[in-house]
Amino acid sequence: MEFGKTLFAKEFAKMILCEEENKPCNKCKSCIELDNNNNPDLIEIEPENGTIKIEKIREMREQSIRETNHIKEKSLHYKRCRSHDKRS
Repeated sequence: MEFGKTLFAKEFAKMILCEEENKPCNKCKSCIELDNNNNPDLIEIEPENGTIKIEKIREMREQSIRETNHIKEKSLHYKRCRSHDKRS
Protein backbone atom coordinates (compact mmCIF):
# COMPACT_ATOMS: atom_id res chain seq x y z
CA MET A 1 0.00 0.00 0.00
CA GLU A 2 1.34 3.38 -0.98
CA PHE A 3 1.21 5.92 1.83
CA GLY A 4 1.54 9.49 0.57
CA LYS A 5 0.63 12.79 2.17
CA THR A 6 -3.01 12.72 1.05
CA LEU A 7 -3.60 9.19 2.32
CA PHE A 8 -1.86 10.07 5.58
CA ALA A 9 -4.11 13.12 5.99
CA LYS A 10 -7.22 11.02 5.31
CA GLU A 11 -6.20 8.35 7.84
CA PHE A 12 -5.34 11.04 10.40
CA ALA A 13 -8.78 12.61 9.85
CA LYS A 14 -10.34 9.19 10.45
CA MET A 15 -8.59 8.96 13.80
CA ILE A 16 -9.90 12.40 14.76
CA LEU A 17 -13.44 11.99 13.44
CA CYS A 18 -14.12 8.32 14.27
CA GLU A 19 -17.07 7.87 16.62
CA GLU A 20 -15.76 4.72 18.32
CA GLU A 21 -13.25 4.24 21.12
CA ASN A 22 -10.81 2.14 19.05
CA LYS A 23 -9.93 4.57 16.27
CA PRO A 24 -10.25 4.31 13.36
CA CYS A 25 -12.92 1.62 13.41
CA ASN A 26 -13.70 1.83 9.66
CA LYS A 27 -17.29 0.88 10.52
CA CYS A 28 -18.96 3.94 12.05
CA LYS A 29 -20.87 6.47 9.97
CA SER A 30 -18.01 8.96 10.09
CA CYS A 31 -15.39 6.45 8.89
CA ILE A 32 -17.65 5.20 6.10
CA GLU A 33 -18.32 8.78 4.97
CA LEU A 34 -14.58 9.50 4.96
CA ASP A 35 -13.98 6.40 2.83
CA ASN A 36 -16.65 7.67 0.41
CA ASN A 37 -15.21 11.22 0.42
CA ASN A 38 -18.41 12.79 1.75
CA ASN A 39 -17.89 13.42 5.47
CA PRO A 40 -19.12 16.97 6.20
CA ASP A 41 -16.70 17.29 9.14
CA LEU A 42 -13.68 16.98 6.82
CA ILE A 43 -13.04 20.30 5.13
CA GLU A 44 -10.60 20.21 2.23
CA ILE A 45 -9.18 23.07 0.24
CA GLU A 46 -7.39 22.69 -3.08
CA PRO A 47 -5.60 25.20 -5.27
CA GLU A 48 -7.50 26.65 -8.22
CA ASN A 49 -5.28 27.37 -11.21
CA GLY A 50 -2.27 26.50 -9.06
CA THR A 51 -3.07 28.94 -6.22
CA ILE A 52 -5.06 28.88 -2.99
CA LYS A 53 -6.84 32.22 -2.93
CA ILE A 54 -7.85 34.23 0.14
CA GLU A 55 -11.53 33.64 -0.65
CA LYS A 56 -11.00 29.87 -0.23
CA ILE A 57 -9.30 30.45 3.14
CA ARG A 58 -12.25 32.57 4.28
CA GLU A 59 -14.70 29.94 3.06
CA MET A 60 -12.82 27.24 4.96
CA ARG A 61 -12.83 29.36 8.11
CA GLU A 62 -16.61 29.84 7.85
CA GLN A 63 -17.15 26.10 7.36
CA SER A 64 -14.92 25.28 10.31
CA ILE A 65 -16.99 27.28 12.81
CA ARG A 66 -20.29 25.65 11.88
CA GLU A 67 -21.62 22.93 14.13
CA THR A 68 -20.19 19.47 13.59
CA ASN A 69 -22.32 16.60 12.33
CA HIS A 70 -21.09 13.52 14.19
CA ILE A 71 -18.69 14.39 16.99
CA LYS A 72 -17.27 17.63 18.37
CA GLU A 73 -14.32 17.74 15.99
CA LYS A 74 -13.57 18.88 12.46
CA SER A 75 -10.56 18.14 10.32
CA LEU A 76 -9.16 20.79 7.96
CA HIS A 77 -7.04 19.58 5.05
CA TYR A 78 -5.01 21.88 2.82
CA LYS A 79 -3.92 20.18 -0.38
CA ARG A 80 -0.66 21.55 -1.73
CA CYS A 81 -0.49 24.22 0.98
CA ARG A 82 2.56 25.86 -0.59
CA SER A 83 0.22 27.20 -3.26
CA HIS A 84 -1.05 30.21 -1.29
CA ASP A 85 -1.17 33.56 -2.96
CA LYS A 86 0.31 36.58 -1.14
CA ARG A 87 -3.01 37.61 0.47
CA SER A 88 -3.78 34.15 1.86
